[in-house]
Amino acid sequence: MNLDALWQTHRRFLIGVAIGLVVFFILRMISGATWKGDLSSAQRKTITARRALSGQHVNVSEVTRARNLLVGLVEQSKSLAAQCLPPLPPEFQPAVGQSPSKHYIQFTGRRRSELIGQASLRNMQLDESLGLPAVSPTQPPIIERVMRGLWVVDQMVQLAIGWDATEVDDIRINTRVRSRGKSGMAAVEVTEVDLEVVMEQELLNRFLKSVVSHQPNLGLAAFEVLPLDKKGLRHVTFKFAAGALPQSNQNEEL
Repeated sequence: MNLDALWQTHRRFLIGVAIGLVVFFILRMISGATWKGDLSSAQRKTITARRALSGQHVNVSEVTRARNLLVGLVEQSKSLAAQCLPPLPPEFQPAVGQSPSKHYIQFTGRRRSELIGQASLRNMQLDESLGLPAVSPTQPPIIERVMRGLWVVDQMVQLAIGWDATEVDDIRINTRVRSRGKSGMAAVEVTEVDLEVVMEQELLNRFLKSVVSHQPNLGLAAFEVLPLDKKGLRHVTFKFAAGALPQSNQNEEL
């Protein structure tokens, strides 16, 4: 059979094969170009990432220095907190194993009698409630807040007695807990204390200096000197914010 006869007989088949070969080579060229392009792109991204990582590398000495700096800042914050938020004296806290409510009742009763007696000896009128709640608290957190406020009252009454004040009145210890916001954690637990001191005009400046410079810090928030009354005495209202770090913050470690 000659080529012409072969062509005539199998023409459709041969045309199909030829078209298939053309399509095959075209697809191969396209796929090869795409693969090479993807490979080049991946290589470029790898090089870029490697350069970025090499520029952000932190060595061991830098990590150590950062940790030492953090430790120093924590210690400094504790020192500042101790100055601004002094811990309660031991007598204002229950002994180990002692019931907080039992200690509260015993201590407040004893301290009330002592302060009333001292004020009476110096002819000073004293709000005998000392700002304590009418009903003794039973929950340890509330007891602690009241005791923190009582410590401020105790110190102020003793200062007033020492400076021959004529009266300490309108004492209030606020046990209400402020809203803690979305975080649920307050930066500082605060007990607000309000009271009024009445004394002679000539003693006032030195008394105020003793309050402001008192150590440990009383947490004085504000005071207002009112006009002379009919007896020629000065009335001074005080606001205190007795603070403490929340227990979770005090126990926080690196």
